[in-house]
Amino acid sequence: MNPQTIEQQSTILIVDDHESSVELLKALLTSFGYSSIYSTMDSREASKMYSAIRPDLVLLDLHMPHMDGFQVMKQLKELEKESYAPILILTSQNDKDIRLKALKEGATDILNKPLNLAEVMFRIQNILEIRLLHRRVRDQNKAPDQKVREHTEELNQSR
Repeated sequence: MNPQTIEQQSTILIVDDHESSVELLKALLTSFGYSSIYSTMDSREASKMYSAIRPDLVLLDLHMPHMDGFQVMKQLKELEKESYAPILILTSQNDKDIRLKALKEGATDILNKPLNLAEVMFRIQNILEIRLLHRRVRDQNKAPDQKVREHTEELNQSR
């Protein structure tokens, strides 16, 4: 049995209010073998979608109506307090202070629009590799705890 590639096992959520940006990202990701791609153009739906699908990566625009990317990122970080939630900001804002604020508030990385598509794919691949390694470490750390609980339960039942 062949192990799944990162592309096959990764789920990506796109949050951007511009349909053309969403469609470009979906087409790009699909061309590289990603198939579990979700999107919303309504920033108010991002946290609900995140909770439902638990993506491995969020591609997030900063400038959107209703809620900006900073507000969305804050909600997502609240949902993922105990884990690593990668967020790649894709923005047309080139202000250094905005970029630093995004990184300070939890963005994993930032790319400016118009996007260099090759760079986008390399950054996505790198972030997802880190996500996969994080998940493996988390799962390995849970295994001993689970064994201790099972052993404790067996001892309690044998009394």
